[in-house]
Amino acid sequence: MRCKNCRRFRSCVEGSFFENTKLSISLILQLMFLWCCNIGQTDAEHVLGTKFSSKTLVDYFQFFRDICSWKLIETPELTQIGGPGHILQVDESVITKRKYHRGKRVRER
Repeated sequence: MRCKNCRRFRSCVEGSFFENTKLSISLILQLMFLWCCNIGQTDAEHVLGTKFSSKTLVDYFQFFRDICSWKLIETPELTQIGGPGHILQVDESVITKRKYHRGKRVRER
């Protein structure tokens, strides 16, 4: 892409987290899409084929989680539930099954 002011060619990934990656942008966007669709790492590896190691896949999935966590911490207004004029009611419920028939029995309704 060419800058309008200085007429110099610049990369469109300059200044983003895509800048220092060894993977192609299209592959990273495919990974990001699979992560957003809540596809597991092993399924994502099968979808994309063996274009990289499974450690790389784990690292990128962790990186996407870190970016989302950082954004939620930096902008607390995104985590607000309800608001002026909205009544928010929270109930505590336990809806589980006992695993291997162990633990305290939960009364069913």
